[in-house]
Amino acid sequence: MPHLKKKNLAVAIGLNWLLPGSGYLYMGKPVVGVLALVFSFVVGFVAPIAIVLVPLVAAMVIDMVVLNVKRNKAIAAAQLTSAELSENLSWDLPAGIEGEQP
Repeated sequence: MPHLKKKNLAVAIGLNWLLPGSGYLYMGKPVVGVLALVFSFVVGFVAPIAIVLVPLVAAMVIDMVVLNVKRNKAIAAAQLTSAELSENLSWDLPAGIEGEQP
């Protein structure tokens, strides 16, 4: 599992409002971010901005919230797994070996 860091949801949403798709780049989803950026610019040239881009960015905001929840759950699961692993690891040595010197 790749190393995940917590990301600020407000920053991701703000980035998506400023430049559609950039919030995905911030959250570590470069393919989705670039596709959203390209799609929003292509659609923005074809249709009026208020009709298409505002709902598109609103949908990205909702998706950012979902992505943030999934990311935080993955981080929590990884931390829990590490904690459980360290608790379950024990080096039980046979009696009498602990203090012996060669």
